[in-house]
Amino acid sequence: MLSVSAAQFYRIWDFPAKPDNVYLFVVASSSCAIILGFGLLLRKDWARLLLIFFSGYIILTKLLAYSGLLVLRTPLLNFMEPWVIGVLSISYHTALILFLALPKNK
Repeated sequence: MLSVSAAQFYRIWDFPAKPDNVYLFVVASSSCAIILGFGLLLRKDWARLLLIFFSGYIILTKLLAYSGLLVLRTPLLNFMEPWVIGVLSISYHTALILFLALPKNK
């Protein structure tokens, strides 16, 4: 979150500034990730269930984007092909759901 803010406001690393709505989305997403991370470290059941939900949400949005029903006009990452990012994201979140859904990982 700090590096995104530094790139947004101080223009370091020659990254172009993102539109305000994209920047706020990144800040909100990273804040949720930090909260979920602490919840998982403290072995809170709500964090595990919420992470399963969010991973399912990410998979759904990627599939909607591939089908053309959802269009993202501003890419969040510019250094990889969008299809590579999508495949990696779907693979990661599917593995995360399968891992967290196992009874021994509760």
